[in-house]
Amino acid sequence: MALGKPSLLVRWLGDHPGPFLVVCLLCTAGLSVPFVLGPPEQTASQEPGGPVFEARDRAARRFATTVHRMVFVVEARRGNLLRRGPLRELKRNMVALRADPTLGAKLTPGLDERSGPRVKGGISIADAIDGLLRRRDIIGGLAAASEEQVARAVEQLLAARSPTSLGLAGSTRREGGQWVAQAALVVVLADNAALGGGGAATTLGAGNLQKERFGRAVQRGL
Repeated sequence: MALGKPSLLVRWLGDHPGPFLVVCLLCTAGLSVPFVLGPPEQTASQEPGGPVFEARDRAARRFATTVHRMVFVVEARRGNLLRRGPLRELKRNMVALRADPTLGAKLTPGLDERSGPRVKGGISIADAIDGLLRRRDIIGGLAAASEEQVARAVEQLLAARSPTSLGLAGSTRREGGQWVAQAALVVVLADNAALGGGGAATTLGAGNLQKERFGRAVQRGL
């Protein structure tokens, strides 16, 4: 008898597939109504809380720094960042960032080990080359230097430092008698307190998005 009941059910389903499918569709439609018409009462969060998130927040409060450090990657439009044109453009963007009434006000000075002097808010290969040119009595630095003078400054800088220590791409190489780098890192330093304080981490679910918005604005400027 235990095997007879399933056998009858299977035969019935085989003889009457239409009604069975209609019942399944009606049940599915009925169960989907709350999901389609009922507005959600809660929003998913990337910050659900718990011991791990609490520990992270405590660490951020206890080990908060005065400087918020952001690192960006800049790429050459035509393959080589270490030419006069791309370096000038990057230098102009750095100058504009520092002079911006909103973004520049939140930047903080930092020591650029590559170019020597303290620079406000940003460290880039363009600042290093500009500083080297000025120390070689090129009045105006990058803005006034010729392509040949820029090439000699690049050669001198890379004779003293490795490409990676200067923030240049790992694929940086000599090609046709000159250095070629497709990309470089730019470090931007901002006043941590002016951006809400706390640790360096920024998350999409966090309540304070000042650092994320500031970083995106800086990225657009670079």
